[in-house]
Amino acid sequence: MGFIDWIIEPNAELRGGYLDDIYMPPVPKPTTFPCPYCGKICDSKQFLASHTRTAHPLELPILTINGRPARSEEILRQPIDEETFDLSNATNIYLCIGSDGYHDVTGSQLYDELSKVTDHLALIRLVNFRDNDQAVAEREYRIAFRIAPKSEIDSVEQFFLTRMEELPISLSSANTFYEESRSLWCHTATSEYADALANYIIGLSIKQSELGTEHLSFDRFSQKLMNCLNVLTYINTPFAQGLSGFIRFNLNDFQSWPDNARAFPTLRVAGMFFRNPSAITSEPHHFRRSAIGKTIKCPVDDLSERIINSTILMLEGRSTTSTFQSLLPPLLNWSPLSEYDRQKIHVLMAAMYLEMGMEDQAQLYFRALRSDSNFGTWANFYTKK
Repeated sequence: MGFIDWIIEPNAELRGGYLDDIYMPPVPKPTTFPCPYCGKICDSKQFLASHTRTAHPLELPILTINGRPARSEEILRQPIDEETFDLSNATNIYLCIGSDGYHDVTGSQLYDELSKVTDHLALIRLVNFRDNDQAVAEREYRIAFRIAPKSEIDSVEQFFLTRMEELPISLSSANTFYEESRSLWCHTATSEYADALANYIIGLSIKQSELGTEHLSFDRFSQKLMNCLNVLTYINTPFAQGLSGFIRFNLNDFQSWPDNARAFPTLRVAGMFFRNPSAITSEPHHFRRSAIGKTIKCPVDDLSERIINSTILMLEGRSTTSTFQSLLPPLLNWSPLSEYDRQKIHVLMAAMYLEMGMEDQAQLYFRALRSDSNFGTWANFYTKK
C-alpha cells in the first residue's frame, strides 16, 4: 500500500470550515406589503404608510345632533334623549364637562353623562385612529347646555304677560321687565329667555318708532325679533311657540309656518291664509271669531294687529263691509312701513278686489307681488300681460 504526503490543518480551522458550509445564511426573498384598502403592493412599510395617507386619507370623526352635522360650537336648549347624538368615524371619545378634565367615554356613557347636564359647557373630542400607519384625525365640539327648569320658564312668562299689560311698548319697558324678572331665575337658560322677551319688546318699539328709538335704524326691528326667535324656537311652551309664530308672521316666514300657535288662534289662521292666499277664492269661509275660546293676551305692534284683524274679517266673508273698508286700505299709508307688511297689505288688497269681482283693480297689487318669494306664483296667475 503506498502513501502520499498531505498537510495536517489544526482542528479549529478544520471545524470552522465545516461550520461555514453548515450555517451559510440563505439569500432573503423580497418582502412586500399589500395595502389593506386597495391591494397595492408596497415594497416597504414606509412606502405603505405614505401610500395610505395620500391615497386613503383618514376620515374626520363626525357628531350629529338631531340628525344634522354639529357645528364646532352649539347651544342646546332642550333635554336630550338617546337619539339626540350620533357618532361616526370615532375610535375614541373624550368628554370634559365644566371645569373637569377630559376623560375617555363610550358612546353610551357620553349620553348618560350629558343627559344630566343643564347649565354647563361640555367639550367633546372625537378621535379617529388608524393602526397600520398611526394616522390620527380629530375634532372638538363645544356644546353649551342651556336647559331651563320649567318652573322658572313658567314664572318668567307669567310675569311678562302680567307686567306688559301695565307697561307700554318701549325701550324702557323692555329694560324694566328684564331687571324685575331677575328674582325669578337662577339658571343661565332662563336669563336668556327673559332677555329674548326683552328683545321682542325692543323690536316692537323700534318698529312703532316709539320715543327713545330715534337712534336705532328702522330695519333693526327685524334683527331684534330674530334674536328673540333664536331662543324661543327651543322653548317648548304654548306661549313661546305662539310668540315664535308671531315673529315669523312679522317677517313673512310662511313657508315653515308652524301649526302649533294654538294659543293665538287668530294669528294661526292669518298665517295659514298668507301661506296660501289662493284658498280664499277656492274654498268657502269657515272661520268664525265667535268660536274662539280662552286665549293668551300678548303685546303686538299696532300695524300687525290691524293686518291680522283685516285678514280675519276677510276670512269671515266681510271684505265688503264698511268696517273692513275703513280698516285695510289706509294701512298702505302707515309710516314707517316695513316691506314685509307692505307685501301682506298688497295681498289683502288684491284678495279684497277678487272677492268683490273687481279683478282689474287688483292688478296694481298683483304686479307688486310678482317677484315676491311667498306670493309671486299666486300673483303671476292673476296678472294680466
